[in-house]
Amino acid sequence: MYLHDLESTKDKPRKRVGRGPGSGSGKNCGRGQNGAKSRSGYKQKRGFEGGQTPLNRRLPKFGFTSPNKVYAQLINLQNLEDADSVETGISLDKNKLKELGFIKKADKPVKLLGNGSLSKKITIELIDNGDHISLSIVDTGIGFKNLDSKIKQADPIIAGILSDALSEKEIDIKDSVMLFSAKGTELELVCSVADELRKRRVGDVVTYVVNRNINFTNVCIKQCGFCAFSRDFREEEGYFLPVEEVVRRAKEAHELGATEVCIQAGLPPDMDGELYEKICREIKKEIPKMHIHGFSPEEILYAATRNGITIRDYLLRLKNAGVGTIPGTSAEILDQKMRDKISPGRISVKDWIKVIKTAHKIGIRSTSTMMYGHVESYVDRANHIGIIRKIQKETGGFTEFVPLNFVHTEAPMYKHGLHKGIQPGADSDDIMLTHAVSRIMLNNCIDNIQMSWVKTGEKMSQQLLKCGANDFGGTLINESISTAAGSQHGQLLKPKQIRRLVKDVGRIPAERNTTYKILRTFENEPNDEELDNVDDSKFGSYFDLIKIKKFRYENTR
Repeated sequence: MYLHDLESTKDKPRKRVGRGPGSGSGKNCGRGQNGAKSRSGYKQKRGFEGGQTPLNRRLPKFGFTSPNKVYAQLINLQNLEDADSVETGISLDKNKLKELGFIKKADKPVKLLGNGSLSKKITIELIDNGDHISLSIVDTGIGFKNLDSKIKQADPIIAGILSDALSEKEIDIKDSVMLFSAKGTELELVCSVADELRKRRVGDVVTYVVNRNINFTNVCIKQCGFCAFSRDFREEEGYFLPVEEVVRRAKEAHELGATEVCIQAGLPPDMDGELYEKICREIKKEIPKMHIHGFSPEEILYAATRNGITIRDYLLRLKNAGVGTIPGTSAEILDQKMRDKISPGRISVKDWIKVIKTAHKIGIRSTSTMMYGHVESYVDRANHIGIIRKIQKETGGFTEFVPLNFVHTEAPMYKHGLHKGIQPGADSDDIMLTHAVSRIMLNNCIDNIQMSWVKTGEKMSQQLLKCGANDFGGTLINESISTAAGSQHGQLLKPKQIRRLVKDVGRIPAERNTTYKILRTFENEPNDEELDNVDDSKFGSYFDLIKIKKFRYENTR
C-alpha cells in the first residue's frame, strides 16, 4: 500500500464491538479481557494505578498550624510527685515552675492534668485576669473519704467481702482470691479498706529498724531458679567471710547506731555444723546488746542435719548462742508443687512449717515472708497467707509479714525461660493489691505489714503506706541477695531518708527494735546521726565482695 492509496476514515462505519464471539472479533471484540476497558464508555481516571492506593493518597499530608494559636504547657500530678525538688508544703506559681524546669515560659498558659497520684501537700498559685487564685492540693492518693458510700457503689461481691473485713470478720481463701482480681475502682477500694484497717491496728506511726545484713557466703549446694546470689563451690565468684570479718561488720554497724544484724547465707558444702553458733557467740562476746536476727528455716534444717540432731535441739543451741529471732525467709510460696517447680530440693513446706512452729514454741519469734510475681496464681498467694495466718493463731510467734516482689533481671528461671508464663515480677497495681490483701487477711492476727523498699523502690514504698503497710523495714547497709538478682534500688537506705519518705505522706516515723518495741518517735527531724552522714561506698557492694581474693571460698574437694 502506498500513501496515495490511503482513504479517509471519516465516513467509514465504526467497528462494531461488544457483539460476542459471533462478531468474529472474539468474546470482547478487541477490547481485552474483563474489566473496565472491556466495556463501552471507559475513561481512565487521572492517577489511577489499577486499584491499589494511588500515589496522591500514599504521600504524607501537611496540615495547617495557625500562627496565632497558643498552646498550653502541660504538667501532670505525677510529675510533681516524682520530682525531688517539689517538697511537702511548697508553693508553686509559674515562675517557680519555670525555675524547677516544669515549664519553659512563665508568660504562657499552664495546664495541670490529673494523671497520677499526689501524696504531697502542695499549693498551686495562679494569676487570672489580675485575680489571685490559690489552689491547695492535699493528699490526692488512692484513699476514699467515705468508705461506706464507695462500698455501696462497688461490685456486690467485692463490696460484701470488704464490708466483712471492716466488721473485723475473717476473710476466707476464696474471698481473698476475689480481692486479688480487683481492678480500677475496686482496686482503689481494696487498698482504702486495708489502709483503714492499718489505722485501726497501729495508727499513723510508721516504723523502721537500723540494721545491717551480713550474708557471709554465697556458696550454696542448692540451685534455686529465682536465686542469682548463690554460686557453686567451684566458681571463682564464691566467697566466704571468716567469723572475725562477720564480727567486724557487726561492730561497725553497732557504732553507726544499728540495733540488729540480720545473718543469712548460702549452704556451703562440708560446712562446720557449729558455724552458726560460733558466729553468734563471737558477736555477743563483742556486742552483748546486739540483736541477732539470724538463719532461715532452710539454714536451720541444714545445720541440724549436719549435726545429726533434731530441729528443736539445734534451735535451743542457737538460742543459747545468742539468736534472738529468725527470719521467715525460704518460704517463697508454701505450695509443694510450686516449690518443686521453682526450687527443687529446697526445704519442703512441711519442714518449713515445722522449723517455724518449733522456734515459736521455744520462745524464738520470727518474721514471715512470701515471694510473688513469678509463676504463682492468686490461689497460691491466698493459700500461702492462709497458712501464715493459721500458724500465727497457733503460736503467735510472727512479728510481721513481708510480701517480696520477684526480682527477675538476673534470676536464672526468667533469664533462660525455664517456665511457661513466667512473669517479670508484679506490676504496680498487683504490688499494691498484694500488700492490701495481706493486711485484710491478717487483720487481728499480725499487726505489722512490711514493704521491701529494696525490691519496690522509694516511691512505691510510699504508695504502699496507703495500702495497709506500716513498716519500712531496715536500713540494711549491705543488701546482697536482691542486688545480685538485679534490683536497682540500692543497698542502704539511711534513717533520715526513711523519715523524710514517711513524713511526706503525712505519717509519723519511729525507730523500733526487732520485736517492734518503739525506741524513738520523730515528730521533728533530729540532727543527722552517724549512719546519716556516712558515705555509702564505705561498705562496698556485693559485686565488690565477690572480687576480693582474700575472701574467696576455698574448695576443699
